[in-house]
Amino acid sequence: MASEKWKAFAVSTLLFFSFQTAAIGQGKASLIGSWLIAGPAGPINLVFESKNRLIFDGEPAKYTVAPGILRVDDGEEVVDYPYVLTDDLLTITFPEGFKMQFKRTKSAPAPIVKNELGRAPNGTTDNTKLASEISGIWWGYSGSTERKIGLCPNGRYQDYSESSYSGSSRDSLGNPSTNWGTASQRGGSGTWVIQGSYQEGTISVRYSNGNAATIKYRQCGEPGCLLFNGHKLCRSGRCN
Repeated sequence: MASEKWKAFAVSTLLFFSFQTAAIGQGKASLIGSWLIAGPAGPINLVFESKNRLIFDGEPAKYTVAPGILRVDDGEEVVDYPYVLTDDLLTITFPEGFKMQFKRTKSAPAPIVKNELGRAPNGTTDNTKLASEISGIWWGYSGSTERKIGLCPNGRYQDYSESSYSGSSRDSLGNPSTNWGTASQRGGSGTWVIQGSYQEGTISVRYSNGNAATIKYRQCGEPGCLLFNGHKLCRSGRCN
């Protein structure tokens, strides 16, 4: 009789902890659903359709989850993306080193699946992918002017330029007497959007003071460098 009671107690205890474990598992935040972030080329959608299929900005891929890692297989290569999931915020670190923080949306938008040319069905260019490829710190020096622009993948923009001038004066006998130099600096920050291709296109800048600017860029024939409004700038690092 006592043995039967102990068996009943053991079964009850096992069922209790089983229900508790299931409740904890159900309460854990899930990746499944739609996520959104504002990018330099417009909103970027990330949809986890199932436990092994996602669509990132219209491009489908397979994925698996390891602790803190999204392992994505796009059919050409497998890439690990570290991620942190906190309630309705999903932060993903990309191989280039920058991070993107997505916010969960209530309803999933109808995904636009792009073709093998990287274009949407209506023929528009995939500017989101272009913005990711061209993002970074671009630096150059020509004449007496140093230029630097930052195109961050989260849509943030910043620029900087410094011009320096120097010279010397001579006395009545023609001998050098004094040397002089001066410099001027300027810079700004705001947001940017892009249209075009990696060969050439237009970057539209909206400064934080309300001013706007347009930057024309194109390939210059040197790897890692582009012409921005005619000035050669080369990628020197990441923009976070």
